[in-house]
Amino acid sequence: MEIETKMSIPTLAETRKMSEIRHGNSYYAGFIRASFHFKTLRESEQVLIYEDGIYKSGGETSIKEECQKIIPDCKKNQCNEVVNTIRRETYLKRKQEFDNYNNLINLKNGILDLETKQLIPHSPKYLFRIQLPITYDQNATCEQFMKYLDQCFSEEKNKICFLESFASTLLPNIHLEKMFMNVGSGANGKS
Repeated sequence: MEIETKMSIPTLAETRKMSEIRHGNSYYAGFIRASFHFKTLRESEQVLIYEDGIYKSGGETSIKEECQKIIPDCKKNQCNEVVNTIRRETYLKRKQEFDNYNNLINLKNGILDLETKQLIPHSPKYLFRIQLPITYDQNATCEQFMKYLDQCFSEEKNKICFLESFASTLLPNIHLEKMFMNVGSGANGKS
């Protein structure tokens, strides 16, 4: 008994269909998400991308650029489907989830923990959209600034009060119902 085997070569259309099944939108979305971190604002559908310690606008554009690199004969609708897949996978509950840390300040070279005074490395797990353009150096001194304050304030308690009021503007989520007013004679640094 002889068995006859027939083998056919798939057409170009069949090859593309098999490729789409094997490498569909979810595959490409997962491939892109393995290299980048995204968060999507539920209210606006805006896709944010994590870069340099913060989530920035431009996530959708980055996804489309990556689609163009990895999808053979990439079409606009394929890009849009991958963008929408990533969008659906990365929704945040609320916009307020960003920058909602009582004791953390995002700086250029890391995240400063105000309780421990330690600098934490940037990580996409920390949801920041704001970053102060400051490089933290725990050994830095501010001799000129302190000298200037000594000229402005004759009493140590006034200098401390000024420093506390100034520093409070850097704290995230501070809900003080206070107002600071600088009074005194002229030409001493009030304004």
